[in-house]
Amino acid sequence: MKEFGTGCTGYENWVAQGVDGLFLMCQSNSGAARWGRGDDA
Repeated sequence: MKEFGTGCTGYENWVAQGVDGLFLMCQSNSGAARWGRGDDA
């Protein structure tokens, strides 16, 4: 379980489930890797 918007360095392009059931994807944006919504990828 991962939290939306938190750091995910080392997990770039991985997927996870958020605590609220969202499908999350680790994406690098502006030099920082963060968990983002998988349906916005």
